[in-house]
Amino acid sequence: MKNIENKYMALHSPGGCGTILFWSWLGERYNNRITPQTAVHHINMVSIGNDNVNVAYLYGDPVDCVLSFYRRHDKDSIFNNAHCRHLMIPPVTITLDEYIENGKDLFQLERFFDNHINMKNSMAIKYEDMWENLDEILGGLGLGDRISEFPEYKERSTHPIKNNPEKYNKLKEIYSGLYDKMSKIPSVYYTN
Repeated sequence: MKNIENKYMALHSPGGCGTILFWSWLGERYNNRITPQTAVHHINMVSIGNDNVNVAYLYGDPVDCVLSFYRRHDKDSIFNNAHCRHLMIPPVTITLDEYIENGKDLFQLERFFDNHINMKNSMAIKYEDMWENLDEILGGLGLGDRISEFPEYKERSTHPIKNNPEKYNKLKEIYSGLYDKMSKIPSVYYTN
């Protein structure tokens, strides 16, 4: 990332990959350089795009993101409608079983990923590898001296669908292209 001095910080994610944990910790330490316009956004297109803002893009296993959404929120919830509005997509108002049978990336997580790894002043961080890369991540955010304060890793909650190999594999197949793209970049990826 570019020099963080006198810069604002934005954390973008599709949700379901540790966003609240990371932002709660980061926000307390980023010296009041956080504004409502640069806080946590589950947005698809980056609206900030200027040299005064660094963006950390937190992403994770797309199946875990979808399962997290369905575990925490009803398909008709206010969160669902707001989440999809920020992504500029129609609300996903179907059950998880219907989502799997549909066979499409209705949350458009792959497009979200593509947009963020191609923006400027960005650090893409893979949630599953975050704790193994805290030196690089927090150092890049100017907080390398605060690593010992970072919350310990906690096992993610498991969704019952993982006990149904047929449905779980169908869900993984929806995101096979995204898995491929994710495997081609390092766990901490800097954009220019």
